[in-house]
Amino acid sequence: MSWMPPTGPGGMPPGGPPFMPMYGSPMPPPAAGAAPVVWQSHTNADGKMYWFNTITKQSTWEKPEELKTPLEIALASLPWKEYTTKEGKKYYSNSETKKTVWEMPPEYKAIVDANDNGAQTADGEGSGALVVAQPIQQKVLVASAYTKRTAAALAAEEIEYKTKEDAETAFRKLLEETGVKPNWTWEQTMRAIISNPRYNALKTLQERKSAFMQFVEEKRVKEENDFKAKMDRSRNDFLELMKNHKEVTSNTRWRKIVELFGNEECFKFLGAGTCETLYENHVTELRRREKEDQRVRRKENMEKFRNLLSNLPITVKTTWKEGQEMYTKSMDYKLDSKLQTSLDPIDHLSIFEDHIKQLETDYFNSIQKRRDAQRREERKAREGFRDLLRELVKRGELHSRSKWKEVYPLIKDDERYKRVLDDVGAGGSEPLEMLWDVLCQLDEEYLRARGVAMDMVKQMDISVTPGSSFSLFAAKFSEDQVAAIGEAHLKMVFEELQQRAAEKNDEEKKRQERKVRKRMDSFRHILKRMDPPVGMNDSWESFRSRVSGKPEYIALEEPQAEAAFAIYIEKLKDLRAERSESEDEEDRRKSSRRKEKDRDRERERDRERDRGSGSNRKKHRRHHRDSGAESGSDAGGDRDRKRRKRSRRSDDEDERPKRGSTASAAAETKMDVVPDPVYRGDDSEEEGEVRG
Repeated sequence: MSWMPPTGPGGMPPGGPPFMPMYGSPMPPPAAGAAPVVWQSHTNADGKMYWFNTITKQSTWEKPEELKTPLEIALASLPWKEYTTKEGKKYYSNSETKKTVWEMPPEYKAIVDANDNGAQTADGEGSGALVVAQPIQQKVLVASAYTKRTAAALAAEEIEYKTKEDAETAFRKLLEETGVKPNWTWEQTMRAIISNPRYNALKTLQERKSAFMQFVEEKRVKEENDFKAKMDRSRNDFLELMKNHKEVTSNTRWRKIVELFGNEECFKFLGAGTCETLYENHVTELRRREKEDQRVRRKENMEKFRNLLSNLPITVKTTWKEGQEMYTKSMDYKLDSKLQTSLDPIDHLSIFEDHIKQLETDYFNSIQKRRDAQRREERKAREGFRDLLRELVKRGELHSRSKWKEVYPLIKDDERYKRVLDDVGAGGSEPLEMLWDVLCQLDEEYLRARGVAMDMVKQMDISVTPGSSFSLFAAKFSEDQVAAIGEAHLKMVFEELQQRAAEKNDEEKKRQERKVRKRMDSFRHILKRMDPPVGMNDSWESFRSRVSGKPEYIALEEPQAEAAFAIYIEKLKDLRAERSESEDEEDRRKSSRRKEKDRDRERERDRERDRGSGSNRKKHRRHHRDSGAESGSDAGGDRDRKRRKRSRRSDDEDERPKRGSTASAAAETKMDVVPDPVYRGDDSEEEGEVRG
């Protein structure tokens, strides 16, 4: 926005507008009838200035030629242009060579210096004029000229200052005395101070404007700080009024606050809106404090009640009803009214439940502690027993082939064994299980040593028999080899090899025995096939001649053949005895069946006699029965006769000899004629099988 200079005496402005140096001669007026050229300066939202022609209605970013100064016209002919960085530092760029420099080029500086000298000369001559645009609906720049008298008067009133700081202090004091406000613009301020001699304390317009901006900023900051401080004081005063007034509580309404403090200075300064906000915050804080106080008091009373329950004989089995009776009868509860009134029954119940839970927790913790202590004792006992087993291993009394019955006599009187029996619970390892663990470990060690020892035995071709001695066996190994294997392990290897040799001898002996039995079986087989058959009364001396040429007899020794013959004769006798016993048993069964049938017939006769006597006694009662009844009686008689007939037939069949009995009798009759049963041996080791 353009600055409108004030009008001085005689209608001329006392000085030129900012950034507009005075010219040496006035511009001639426009020709008669020509339209005046009027430009208006404006600033867009980004702060960039542009110009508007009120006659042609056109806008331009470039400054119109009519408003350019001679300096601007002279500089426009140069390729150098002046620019300013964001930090306010100026630099120069050549539009033709595209060169940029920080220092002012010589040709550019010569024109600026010549223009400054010309402006001073014009000022000394006493008059100057400036043509500006006329205002149309806005503030515009107007033509002004300084008279020689005014300029001379200002020059006469200039004050010389020793330093720039003094000059800046005088200029700031001028702004202070003038009453410059933070919201004043530079144009407004300049109109107020330009006639004062101290205006020229700073030589350049840039210095004056910079001092003005710094002064205004400091003034604005100071006023803001003063306003904030007063605002804070007013807030604190209003809060103190509400805190110290006895009628202001958490339930006080806003209208009551207005009635109480509406005429206070702090209330008026802050305004109703700010005061209402402070009131709401104050009431909210009061309610929060009241709730906090109530919570603290309730917590204290609950803690008192919890301590009261701790002093009562309450256990984990105490019920709520029993607990109520206990604490209501307590003197601490009766004398403390807060415990009776400040807590609800549900609070009492909740604390009682927590107390019971704590008692249960303590009880289970004590049990767990006892269990842990017991486990530690059991672990120590087991470790002591393991130490005992390790001692036995070190002494050579315990090895991988040891048995419990061998170890028990060694440990039964040791305190470590007795302790492990007393302390080890159902979940811990028993002594036998720990012994097995040690034996498994020893067995693993033995297997490793056994592999090494067996390889050495194989390489050295050492043979062991059941009669070999360990000393001779160990003498075949060097001391280093014995140390590497271990004497105990080496002895176990020797015992294993000795056992293998004994088992091999036993197996060979059994094989020979099986071979002899097989030959004896073959000999018994030919005895069964002899013709005539061998009799039970034959002797070996009389029978030997019959088999002396047989291969089966030749394969046996004389005692073996005689033993086979004796076994065969014994089997024949056993078979005969078994058959006699079976025949006797058959006779006994027949006699038993015959006696049973006799008893059945006797019982049937008794029933017949009973039925006959009963019919005679009741004969006079059946005289009215018809012939059909008589025929029925005859039928009943027929049935009785048939039953007696079947009974006699069964008796006859019992007396008749059966087919099996006949064969047995024939066998008994012809026993001396029919050959005796023949014994045929099987593959069993000691005795054969008798077959018919």
